[in-house]
Amino acid sequence: MTYANCYEILSDVRRGINEHSTALVQGTDTTGAFTNAEITKHINYAQRNLFDFVVNRQPQLFFKTASLTP
Repeated sequence: MTYANCYEILSDVRRGINEHSTALVQGTDTTGAFTNAEITKHINYAQRNLFDFVVNRQPQLFFKTASLTP
């Protein structure tokens, strides 16, 4: 399983809003409607919401119990 890194997600978002260029994705051009910081903030917010949703539905995927002996 491969995971997309933030740069790849940012590039996909820029394509989705028809604002894709290498300069915009790399942050060297700031003339876009949204800054990379704004897009990254919303990507992180969306990922947090997805994580919270999955944890509430399937907590056993993330938490394990262990017995400790002092």
